[in-house]
Amino acid sequence: GLGLKESNPKGYKCFRDISLTLNNISILVGANGAGKSSIIQSLLLLNGAHKAQKKETISLPTHNIMGVDLGRVDDLFYDDKSFELQKDLTSDILLSLDNFRINIPFQKNEGNSPDIIIEFKVQSELDFPLKDIHYLDAERLGPRYICEYKGLNKDSCGIHGENTAYVWFTHESDRIDNKKWLSPSTDGKFQMQLGAWIKYIFDGASLSVRRLYDRALQIQVANRKEGTSVLHIGFGLSYALPILVEGLILKDGDTLIIENPEAHLQPKAQTRLGFFLAIIASSGVKLLIETHSEHIIKGIIKATSTASVDINEDDISIYYINSDIDDVVSAVSINDARNNKYPNGFFDIDAEILNEKIKEREIYMKSE
Repeated sequence: GLGLKESNPKGYKCFRDISLTLNNISILVGANGAGKSSIIQSLLLLNGAHKAQKKETISLPTHNIMGVDLGRVDDLFYDDKSFELQKDLTSDILLSLDNFRINIPFQKNEGNSPDIIIEFKVQSELDFPLKDIHYLDAERLGPRYICEYKGLNKDSCGIHGENTAYVWFTHESDRIDNKKWLSPSTDGKFQMQLGAWIKYIFDGASLSVRRLYDRALQIQVANRKEGTSVLHIGFGLSYALPILVEGLILKDGDTLIIENPEAHLQPKAQTRLGFFLAIIASSGVKLLIETHSEHIIKGIIKATSTASVDINEDDISIYYINSDIDDVVSAVSINDARNNKYPNGFFDIDAEILNEKIKEREIYMKSE
């Protein structure tokens, strides 16, 4: 499990002391600012520490933890800054993933230098329990006319999806694990499966990737007039495309972290993208998903009742995060999620809105 705590009752960022178990699919829901991204960043930080340990270093730059800027070291500590007044501060943040643990001692930084580093101590020599971690953040790139590439990683779309066209172009002839196929009757090559998923999620859309000139690619709309760039069909497809490409190339045991997969998608596309994510998890890829969409969750749950998909309800964990209450992490049952029963009506708030409107109308009528 993933644990975040500090030896005195202070904690990591907005948390005093929390732990949760990472499942095949782990879903984080909660209000804006509740701490969902902080949980993701802790996992990226643990992964960074693991890689730094291999290089025999004991520090990490705070401005680039897998592409994420964590600010200053003291920003990692619980946001009640009263602990800064303590003269004999010896407490550390303890981050753990199973038996792999690191301690981060408090360090107050002055100014905003980009060279600030996190000093950490690895408390365990055991192997890191996760294989390759891939991360797609909420700030993915919108459509671009030209996708240039130079010395890029052919196996990663990049945290903003900036490398998607190159990864697609490089892998288009690869054979894909048949567990990821949309239909068993179709061709198993990456290009065919990506095309099938795009057509399914986006109601018949068809894309292709073309080389324009040396080290320049373009994603085109194949079912429009020749040369029509994806630039002309909005943000939804461009935001989802890195998820589709990354999901299809990942291997059994890899981990994919995604923030807001639903961005710029209409509800039906969100549900179908959720179904795709469940298919990817059925192939052995671990997923950690931060979402504000019940449609993404419904698409994932739908896969559990699909006979051809090797995934069940026990493979899915949904965590409601609320740093303002004592029970910070609340598990949401699959049955409750299926029926839109979330803590405090987080998703299904239609009835609450209707009641508010009725009260507003009553107030207005009384005032006349």
